[in-house]
Amino acid sequence: LEIGLIDKLGNMEDAVKRAADLASLEDYKTFYPSLPSEWKDQILNQLFSKMEGIFEYKIGNKDLIKRSVELAKDLETYNDPKGIYLKCLDCLIY
Repeated sequence: LEIGLIDKLGNMEDAVKRAADLASLEDYKTFYPSLPSEWKDQILNQLFSKMEGIFEYKIGNKDLIKRSVELAKDLETYNDPKGIYLKCLDCLIY
């Protein structure tokens, strides 16, 4: 921002809205394509979703376990080919 490479700070939603504004679009839909998962990943996802229900029932209000389960869910969003990520754990809203 300071050196002029960008004109404003924002998130993905802000960027999509700005792109729609620049294209003079009032009615638009967004979607985020993902790579098809292999059968092994699908099985693990199904297994994890079943285990999640059991964990939620058993753990009650144990905050550390709940945060761990939520962070494990976030792993699906980490798809950078170079494996470079940054997550602020203090910024998460529960």
